[in-house]
Amino acid sequence: MLQQDSRSLSGNILGIIGIVLLLFLPIASLAFGIIGFIQSSRQKNDLAKKGRILNLIPIILSVILIAVNIYLYYQGETLLSAVGG
Repeated sequence: MLQQDSRSLSGNILGIIGIVLLLFLPIASLAFGIIGFIQSSRQKNDLAKKGRILNLIPIILSVILIAVNIYLYYQGETLLSAVGG
């Protein structure tokens, strides 16, 4: 039981780290999100269910951010110059 709770909790922590890293390192955020999602998917309790949802956020947003960065790279701009910074 303690093993299951620690895996569920580690999945949640990895999801939070993925969200924090989202703005600075989207590739690392994607990696933390995927690892956390896998950790949470191995369990079937409520904490793990919340962890799966929490880990989907950095996975989806980092894929979108990476795609936008690739698009802007081929347009000759960066994300900061496109936003106005």
